[in-house]
Amino acid sequence: MEKFLLLYTVGPVQSYIAQAVKLHDLYSGSRMLSKTIEIAMKKICDMEPQNKIIFPYYKESVE
Repeated sequence: MEKFLLLYTVGPVQSYIAQAVKLHDLYSGSRMLSKTIEIAMKKICDMEPQNKIIFPYYKESVE
């Protein structure tokens, strides 16, 4: 069984969030980035049962 490591990064996040003028903009931008990462991590785990997220800690929700 071959093992691979996938490194996935999103950037530049700091400049994206720094453009926020109001608190609502900051919240919306942060929420959008967080949700995008959450969806990507879920897709990776759903593709193959042996796929695991190493960092950040990811616990699949039980539905």
